[in-house]
Amino acid sequence: MNEAPVARGFVLAANIGLVAFPALLPPSGEFSLLLAGALPVRLRRPGHWVALGYRGTVGGGYADIQTTLGFLRPMAHRHHFAVQGVAGRRSRLAYGASVGLAGFVGGPNGAGGELAFEGEGRLGYVYGSNPAVAQCVLGVQMRLSAPIWRIASVPLPTFGLVVGVLFGRRLPAPRG
Repeated sequence: MNEAPVARGFVLAANIGLVAFPALLPPSGEFSLLLAGALPVRLRRPGHWVALGYRGTVGGGYADIQTTLGFLRPMAHRHHFAVQGVAGRRSRLAYGASVGLAGFVGGPNGAGGELAFEGEGRLGYVYGSNPAVAQCVLGVQMRLSAPIWRIASVPLPTFGLVVGVLFGRRLPAPRG
């Protein structure tokens, strides 16, 4: 029986995204960086792996305007605890989830800011065959943000498209 290799090492993923609130507003742009370590667990198939780490994101635009009480806060920074991995029959399904805090600053009056608790999920397709060199990921994301200081607020969704590059030393390569 062929056993799946154990993933080890450092995972780095850099993504750019276009995110929108489901309304007629211009989208936001963002850049995120994942710094993670692959968990040394034997997964179901060769080529599968999962990593835990930190995802930091900076961005700006209109997508978070409902989270910030309708005020335009053009700069956003996010700090999340994240899990990311690769699965699927041919190890081409990229998945990820993260939770953490977001801060929104700036605006016409230049004073103040907002904080929000967030949860985010991503799904994508992996292109490329060697994670030690680079793999490209094309996918979608959904984020729920709830302002911290408004207890009765409902988490508001934003949706986006993500393109990224994934590096991982000593990660198993996808099959086929």
